[in-house]
Amino acid sequence: MKLIITTVLFLILSNAYAQVIEPSLIDINESTPISLITKGDSNLVLEDIKGDLSLKDVLKMGSRFSEPQNFRINSQSYYWIKQRIKNNLENDVTLQFGASFWEEIEVHLIRTDGTIEKLKKMGWFSPHNLLASVNPFKVSPDLAPSQFGVFTIAPNDYAQIYTRVHSDHLFPAKSFNLIYNHHASFLELRRLGIYIEGLLLGVLLSLAVFGVYSAIRNRDLTSLTYAVWIVMSCALLASQSGHDGRRYFEFFSSFGGPFNDEIHWHQVIFLFFGCGQSITYAVFARTFLDLKNHFPLVYQFTNVYVAWYVGMFLYYLYGNPTFNPSNLLIPHFSSTLVVLIAIYICAFLRLRNGMGIAKFFIAALVPYMLFRLIFLFYWVGLPSPFAMLPKSGLGLFLQSPQMIQALGICCEAMIMALAVIARTRWLQEQLATNI
Repeated sequence: MKLIITTVLFLILSNAYAQVIEPSLIDINESTPISLITKGDSNLVLEDIKGDLSLKDVLKMGSRFSEPQNFRINSQSYYWIKQRIKNNLENDVTLQFGASFWEEIEVHLIRTDGTIEKLKKMGWFSPHNLLASVNPFKVSPDLAPSQFGVFTIAPNDYAQIYTRVHSDHLFPAKSFNLIYNHHASFLELRRLGIYIEGLLLGVLLSLAVFGVYSAIRNRDLTSLTYAVWIVMSCALLASQSGHDGRRYFEFFSSFGGPFNDEIHWHQVIFLFFGCGQSITYAVFARTFLDLKNHFPLVYQFTNVYVAWYVGMFLYYLYGNPTFNPSNLLIPHFSSTLVVLIAIYICAFLRLRNGMGIAKFFIAALVPYMLFRLIFLFYWVGLPSPFAMLPKSGLGLFLQSPQMIQALGICCEAMIMALAVIARTRWLQEQLATNI
């Protein structure tokens, strides 16, 4: 008798456990914001360790979905995120998937009539904008579809969404939260961000022209290293991820695809210019301050720093995938801050010893160090001072750590241009005095 009761209880509990768990319904209504971040029990997650599960397989595994907090994001695994969404408005609503740190996002939409719609593949790489290279007076919208994963839900209609995601191994996703943007409204909203990014890029392009001209005219190593640093900074700003995409890959190039099993070409390009910008700045700074003659120990330290950055770049490309390279990001970024502090001390000592133009260098270095520090805050989990700004207008733009870094580079480059000019005049005066 006890055996029968035990068996019955086991079957009841097993059946209850095997029941399909449904996520909370995502309601689209009048109060839904332009950018909706799905959180909590509106997301259910299934881990696909080998990455070989199809949608058909996943639909048979409904009972294996679990709450997001039961998973720790692993860049070696794929994940399926299950959601349910309903349009409670009296009109059609068109949504798009927002940018995130997921390297790959594949969305499968299951309508109420059972039809399955696979959306355009999205991800951190920011797909190319086909509309940027077409004649709008001749090409129909069907021949140049949106770069985003876009779908429309009819009034009072309902859909199930199965999203297959894979985390970037270098800049891993921090949560399973997904972003849905109101398509038309967000396209207008992002115009401000693109305008500000264009302004920053325009500043750097102007300074790059000045730097190259100065290098050709003066034919000295300081002007040359300044020009190379500015060119690297321009390329970094164009290729890095902004608050809603990557401009170079979005507008000017469809070049992409995997570099190897762990990294895509767009990341290789971004890492090259990112590491190159840091390396060339260190070379420029030590040339400007003549560290080799006045501070040989710091000069040797910058050699180690350059070798460290080159080694990190190669490791990110070819390193052992069983070790998560994102663990190196904090020491990697921290090393830049250490070098900047060392260079700042040397600049201060040179100023005190009579190098008057070092004051321009110090004035340029302070905001750069500050913004680099705030950029580091994001990766160590500390709150950014810009987080206190309202998430609207310029404040929304400054929520992105990449854009904070870009702003710091622009401030540094503008003031440092004055330092380069002042140094040229100072050298001319020194030469005239010696004659």
